[in-house]
Amino acid sequence: MPTGAGKSLTFQIPARILRGTVLVVSPLISLMKDQVDALARNGFRATVINSTLDPETRRDRLRRVRDGDYELVYVAPEGLEGNLRGFLAGVDVSLIVVDEAHRIWPSPRTRRATDGDRARISSPTSGGGPARAASSTPSAGGTSSR
Repeated sequence: MPTGAGKSLTFQIPARILRGTVLVVSPLISLMKDQVDALARNGFRATVINSTLDPETRRDRLRRVRDGDYELVYVAPEGLEGNLRGFLAGVDVSLIVVDEAHRIWPSPRTRRATDGDRARISSPTSGGGPARAASSTPSAGGTSSR
């Protein structure tokens, strides 16, 4: 699917109907903010947890994630390498989504994702919800699913 065609609906709709939190891993901080702002305007309980947050805001959002206050939580992939990964082990995650996957996993022509890359993204929680990766590839204008 080309950019703007509605790939995000594949995880926004489940966020409304599944118990727990949909964890969205996205490498683009500005896109995370835009999506969360749009979701909030449409009545979704969504947030971003990334390096742009001050410590007090981050603590508050993490507390609210733990309490189940959000339907969708957007995180950067590098955040899963630190304390956030351990924290998420105690959160009820219903679905794990990798948005803009082509920016996280380069094409096989440039470099194959390692098992460590995949493990870091697909298993950030102990319960590990189902995982989905979606990407609009600029050259083909289509979607890659992994």
